[in-house]
Amino acid sequence: MKGAVIVEEVPSTGYPAVDDWVARAPNFTGDVVDRTDTDTATVTVGAPDTNNPFVFTPPVLKIASGTTVEWQWAGSGPHTVTFEDHDIGTDGVVSTSGVQFTQTFAESGTYRYRCDPHETLGMRGAIIVE
Repeated sequence: MKGAVIVEEVPSTGYPAVDDWVARAPNFTGDVVDRTDTDTATVTVGAPDTNNPFVFTPPVLKIASGTTVEWQWAGSGPHTVTFEDHDIGTDGVVSTSGVQFTQTFAESGTYRYRCDPHETLGMRGAIIVE
């Protein structure tokens, strides 16, 4: 019997609260997708282009205040978008493909969210509003 323990440093976005929140997300690499130059940005829910359907893609998104974010379901099962410290999110589990939730972010700050059914699998994301 053999085993190995591999210890890696958590990737860093430069935003410690974000890093702590998304550290277990399977597709988190430390990258922040910058969409501060657009009025609308999209997050794919249950991305079919990965080996793991329990992810938000991108896991970390930076936008300007006033930007609308659309969460688009990829049809990979039931998911939610539930914000950690804000009273916004889907009203329940959604399974239908397409844009199922939108939110316009007026105030700057960090917005952390999760999929309730799959949070234990690391299905978390964050929006950084500047």
